[in-house]
Amino acid sequence: MIRVFASFDEFERAALKIRGVKNLRELLGLDINFVEAYPSFNLINLKDAFPETGNEKDINHIILLSKKVNLFYSARSFPKRDLGLYRPIVKKGVGESTALCLVVLREVLENYSLFFEKQREKYSVAEQVLDYEGLNDISRGMRALEDKLSDFLRILLEIEDKKVSRVDTALVNYDYDILRAKTRLMLDRTGIIMSQINASKREIELRSTNTLNKNVEFLSKMMMILTLVGVVLAVPNDLGAYFGIPAISDITPVPWIIFWVWFPSIVAALVAYVYWRKLQKEQREIHSLMRFRQPLNFLKKLSSDLRGALKKALKE
Repeated sequence: MIRVFASFDEFERAALKIRGVKNLRELLGLDINFVEAYPSFNLINLKDAFPETGNEKDINHIILLSKKVNLFYSARSFPKRDLGLYRPIVKKGVGESTALCLVVLREVLENYSLFFEKQREKYSVAEQVLDYEGLNDISRGMRALEDKLSDFLRILLEIEDKKVSRVDTALVNYDYDILRAKTRLMLDRTGIIMSQINASKREIELRSTNTLNKNVEFLSKMMMILTLVGVVLAVPNDLGAYFGIPAISDITPVPWIIFWVWFPSIVAALVAYVYWRKLQKEQREIHSLMRFRQPLNFLKKLSSDLRGALKKALKE
């Protein structure tokens, strides 16, 4: 008999009637997928990648298989209609528990697939706008998904190796092979996306380093100009300090002294200002070109996808 629970308290009360069952509430705090075989029952704990109910706590799927009753707890709706697909095997020994286990495993893998597609869409946007923090968030999500998929695949292999006595994969051999193949495929795709994210992050870091180097070069040139201005200003000041303004005024009229003190300073300041404006203009052109290329690349990709879809539609 299969009993499905949406309330954990009800599930716990029913489960505690089975000999050897205890401390089930601790499973809610575990963030791993695992399977355990006990003398009187088998326990499978599965975690969603994201809560489909909207509640962060609703990610648990707990299967408890025993000889008399098979219990299943999940906060989201259970597709009972899928069990009807395996009606011919339900009456065969452990067929009922095998069908329940397979349906639940497929539902959890579907949740992983939805999460993967969401993360992939976020990655496409973050890559276009060069959002480093966004890529970090996506990377953390994909890393967590990769861990869950690895544990999920390990559970599939352990079930196939007869570690779970209440499940016989030979009864659903074809469906089980497809489930295992899909899991391996998604694990491989997750690894590929992770590699692409790391490559995008390295590209952003390289661009940031290049921008930093250009800024350092700009500051170095400005310091050189300021040093030159200081040297120019130091000459008349040193002469005035050494000989004294009255002594110099006996040789050159005071207006000329004032002129030669201020003229080099003004010229040097103008040169520095013109050079600074030129560098600012070049940097603005570089940044505007980068901002222009990002949406341009996105439009090119979108145009290519639309052409491909149109060609496919015309062929059909």
